[in-house]
Amino acid sequence: MGPLTGIYKERSFEGTKATKKAFETIKDRLCSAPILALPNFDLLFEVDCGASGVGIGAILTQAKCPISLSSEKLNGSRHNCATYNKEFYTIIRALEHWTHSLKLRVPFKSQGIILIAAMVDTS
Repeated sequence: MGPLTGIYKERSFEGTKATKKAFETIKDRLCSAPILALPNFDLLFEVDCGASGVGIGAILTQAKCPISLSSEKLNGSRHNCATYNKEFYTIIRALEHWTHSLKLRVPFKSQGIILIAAMVDTS
């Protein structure tokens, strides 16, 4: 993807082998599974979270199909937090991000997550 982002910096398009290969790779990945699926509110949702030194991310899945993605770059004091705290922050942010679809009407995989969702609920 790097060759494609370089095009925007130059103000002129030059079709090289690298840009063509990057475009074909993106096109193949967008047109093949897994792609985002529509949610079914009768099925169980799962939230997979992860944290690194520079950011956090979460994937909302259902029946092993991705429904939605969320990511955030860490800034300021959050860089210095312990990994445990970053992981917990990721869970909280994911539940805040998807609160419109995950109100407590939807069954979660873990009772602990229901407790966290009740704490996050701002309505």
